[in-house]
Amino acid sequence: MSTTDNTAQVSATAGLAIGTLQNDVTSGDVGLVKLNRPSTFARLANACTAGDALYVGATGQASTTGTVRLGVARNAQSANTVVEVFLV
Repeated sequence: MSTTDNTAQVSATAGLAIGTLQNDVTSGDVGLVKLNRPSTFARLANACTAGDALYVGATGQASTTGTVRLGVARNAQSANTVVEVFLV
């Protein structure tokens, strides 16, 4: 954010809206975001990048391929690590 008058602006990660900013912040500062959707954590079967669709994999781990969609990855992670997932 480049101004301090930005309360209620949409916050996004990887270009995907995740919530609404709850306070005024300047660029580089941390702000409070009310999430549009709840999130959970999942162990990854393979690497992902922020914004990737994640699915329930055959082993019960999250995967970037599959048929049952779990949600959207909040950040990039490597295989066999834990990622935050915005539920859809």
